[in-house]
Amino acid sequence: MAEAIRVARARGYLTSCNHPRPYGPPWEFAEVTGSHCLEVWNGPWAVFNSVSLAYYERRLNAGERLVAVGGSDAHRLQSGAAEIARVGTPVTWIYCPGPPSAAALLDALRAGHAFVSEGVHGPRLTMRSGAAMMGDVVPRPPDDRLTVTVRVLGGAGATLEIHGTPGSLLRYPVTGADEVITMILDVSGTAYVRAQLVSGAEGDLLHALTNPIYLG
Repeated sequence: MAEAIRVARARGYLTSCNHPRPYGPPWEFAEVTGSHCLEVWNGPWAVFNSVSLAYYERRLNAGERLVAVGGSDAHRLQSGAAEIARVGTPVTWIYCPGPPSAAALLDALRAGHAFVSEGVHGPRLTMRSGAAMMGDVVPRPPDDRLTVTVRVLGGAGATLEIHGTPGSLLRYPVTGADEVITMILDVSGTAYVRAQLVSGAEGDLLHALTNPIYLG
């Protein structure tokens, strides 16, 4: 597997580690690295996707810079209540200025300029720090205080969480349909920051998440 990823990258292909979690073929390559992307969300969130997200965070905390993606993985295109894996659950939104050609989309995804939402009509979540956006690297501030702006569309009633190497850095209740939240974060103990939108008594139902902004 490691050699296949190496050859793919050498040929200029974009590689992704998909659904590294239970419910499907057992994942046997937990120690293999080198992919550009990691699928943190596959199908409905409740189906073991917290395992994939935890695996992604372990990789980030080990110093890797991986692009978080989501995929609906609907193998059986049929209607009916029993079919829970549907196209567009979840979706990966890519920031792609200019005509969205295949090459431009792949370049933007490779750069991490993307977020994942629970569906086509689900919440939209973007994060910036100055001119930098999700996937970019910013210089570490001399005082370790980083200004970040998050825009939440369609997230009223949920909670915005900012995560870094230690875990949750900040939680903020979202009340508006289109809310822009600017915050100053203490980044002294983290190599990155990322945002996610959650609900539920334990904050365990995920609605959207961004790729990280990294501290250089």
